[in-house]
Amino acid sequence: MTEETLFHLALQQPAAERAAFLEKMCGGDDALRQRVASLLHATDHPDDFLGPPPLAEPTVQAPPVPPSCAANLQPPHGEGIGSRVGPYKPGFRKQR
Repeated sequence: MTEETLFHLALQQPAAERAAFLEKMCGGDDALRQRVASLLHATDHPDDFLGPPPLAEPTVQAPPVPPSCAANLQPPHGEGIGSRVGPYKPGFRKQR
């Protein structure tokens, strides 16, 4: 019996009886039983697909910028984040 066939047969069983059904049908093939049980669990608990969110890591803060360098970090007047993509500015057209 294929894994897919066994999975579909197990789905037809009441949830409380599936483990016993798999034990009986797999005949000692623990790897097959575990694979089908895993598929059944994923079907019964679709929200567990991605698992729990990872633990947040502590945020590392950048060291302070000396005042003498701060002026060099400012964008030119009239330009800010998103106002330029590479060498391109919105609204700029090359004259022919």
